[in-house]
Amino acid sequence: MQNRALVFAAGSFSRSSLQYVTGADEMDVWCADGGLVHAASCELTPKVIVGDCDSVPPMVLEKAVAGGSELRAHPPKKNRSDLELTLLELVDAGYCEVTLLAASGGRTDHSLFNWMLALQQDWPFALTVVDETIAAHLVHASLAFDASLAPKTTISLFSRESVSGVNTSGLEYPLLDARLMGGSTLGLSNLVASRETCSTTAVGTAVRVSVQSGRLLVCVVHEPSY
Repeated sequence: MQNRALVFAAGSFSRSSLQYVTGADEMDVWCADGGLVHAASCELTPKVIVGDCDSVPPMVLEKAVAGGSELRAHPPKKNRSDLELTLLELVDAGYCEVTLLAASGGRTDHSLFNWMLALQQDWPFALTVVDETIAAHLVHASLAFDASLAPKTTISLFSRESVSGVNTSGLEYPLLDARLMGGSTLGLSNLVASRETCSTTAVGTAVRVSVQSGRLLVCVVHEPSY
């Protein structure tokens, strides 16, 4: 396994979302087609660009390639989206951690498919999707979520299919060996426990979410809710 990757999709993007990515300047930058425009707006030269490049101005693409970016081109008529192709390339590249930006916004169907891709399989890397409101961390049987978070931070658990054996600690409303149906609001808007009700670390409350089978996203809201 090697390195960490920062992936730009082609959805809505604000440069301020980079503040929620720890060590972004040390990550390899990958772009799924139109995500190159977002990387360029941050003055980042990607390591790899994947897709048919139908959403990239020619001058932006030419500048990136001239600057050392590798273009892995695909035909416009294909069976997978540019983002899915990018994630599959990242599997082959052996990354241990992938953070995805600009998955939200834009055309609603594109946004839905972008988010569902995160839950498509047990990706062999730790996958986090970050937008302006949340950082969503993929959890499956082989990968739990562990973090130290500020008390009263809002957390939601989202799944697209049934997930069993859901266990949480460090939250005000704990789940013990629970079953979460796809799209169920059972996991909506939980809170990180306060210092009075939960043991804490030096920087916050220790939160853990694990599952026995299935996949879910642990969605951590950027701003604490009081």
